Amino acid sequence: MFTLRCTLLRANRYSLSPLLSPYKRHGKLMSSYWSKFPDFNHNEAAPVKAEFKRLAWQQGWIKSKRKRKEEYKSDTYRKKKEEKERDIYREQWAECLESELTKQYGDSSLLEGWQKLCREVGIEDIPQSIKACRKVLKTEVWVNIEELVDRRRTGKPFKLHESEEALRAYTKATKKFFPLEEAKEDGFLAALLIHMIVPE
Repeated sequence: MFTLRCTLLRANRYSLSPLLSPYKRHGKLMSSYWSKFPDFNHNEAAPVKAEFKRLAWQQGWIKSKRKRKEEYKSDTYRKKKEEKERDIYREQWAECLESELTKQYGDSSLLEGWQKLCREVGIEDIPQSIKACRKVLKTEVWVNIEELVDRRRTGKPFKLHESEEALRAYTKATKKFFPLEEAKEDGFLAALLIHMIVPE
């Protein structure tokens, strides 16, 4: 039985922090991910998923069914191409979110970034080690990662949840998923992820 491996992310509150290695366009700091696509007119104030989907269409990572049928006459070949496109889409989406978090919190190998994240989620007693930060982030309030990122981009508050189960239900309803296997082991994403499907 096929089961989609997806995950949720948690965090809370908000505060701004600069890019570790800033990139500028029109005088504004930009996430390094978007700088890889100079022909893409990135709107930094738009929701991250909406901007990523626009980029994905431009880059051909996603295509309409009609366009696929026109380009790939063979059903077998078309399915293989669709799988490859989905893989690229997932990989790029992960890289995009990792970069957005780096923009907000800095290098995940530095304690300062983890402490900034802890402050943002409302933790009062700020841990003094990365390990301790990781631990407390897994046991505090829950929020969807897209909404956490978008708070800084759009100014729209994110929804706080009472429990992991509540966040899981919310993410299923809103379809704001993230592929677990794409998260870097030592990054902010991995520390904030929870499983969408609970093992029995």
